[in-house]
Amino acid sequence: MKKVFLLLFIIVTLQGVCAQNEESAVAYEAKVHELLKVGGTEAVFKASIENIFAMYEQQNSGNDSVLKLLEAVKDDLRNQPLEDLVAMLTPVYKKHFTMEDLDQLIAFYNSDIGKKLVEKTPMIMQESSQIGQLWGRKLATEIADKIKAATEEK
Repeated sequence: MKKVFLLLFIIVTLQGVCAQNEESAVAYEAKVHELLKVGGTEAVFKASIENIFAMYEQQNSGNDSVLKLLEAVKDDLRNQPLEDLVAMLTPVYKKHFTMEDLDQLIAFYNSDIGKKLVEKTPMIMQESSQIGQLWGRKLATEIADKIKAATEEK
């Protein structure tokens, strides 16, 4: 009889722990989604989807049947939440951030300076990209020159 009660106690306890873990996982995923929204990442993902559509439209500009199908797909995907992506990203965030970390990041992005960072980041990235390309070309030229000079010496 004691064994039965002990077994029942263990089962009930484990169910409670599992339910708590599941509730915690759902809460964590919701925090990740909130962070992606306030941090501007969700908007970047949505813009990426629009860029993919634009590429397909350009590639199929002369094919009306494909363009009609694409319009239907676009409406479907535009209205589809990014829940699948959030679910796939959550383990990555969980590996690097605690729930408290996410709360602090969300608080930052909701602050005036956080909002300014979200607003200015696309412009900074665009300008930085151009500078990075120039720097990369300069570095590639320097490397090529050094390789050429080294091979000429031999």
